[in-house]
Amino acid sequence: MVKEPREDVFREQFGQQLAELDAHAVMEELGPDAILLCWEAPGTFCHRRLVAEWLERETGVPVPELEVS
Repeated sequence: MVKEPREDVFREQFGQQLAELDAHAVMEELGPDAILLCWEAPGTFCHRRLVAEWLERETGVPVPELEVS
């Protein structure tokens, strides 16, 4: 049985990996029309939201959730 990682441990470890990157360089490489995708519903914990929050914090550029219709 594969055990799911705890959210707090995942956040810490993933945050450490993000901290090694240059958020401005990532934004430039992604381009102005980039969309971060994930299978999780908006508001559900996932790596996509962690990346979006990191980009917002580091660059000041809002990364909004898309509305699901």
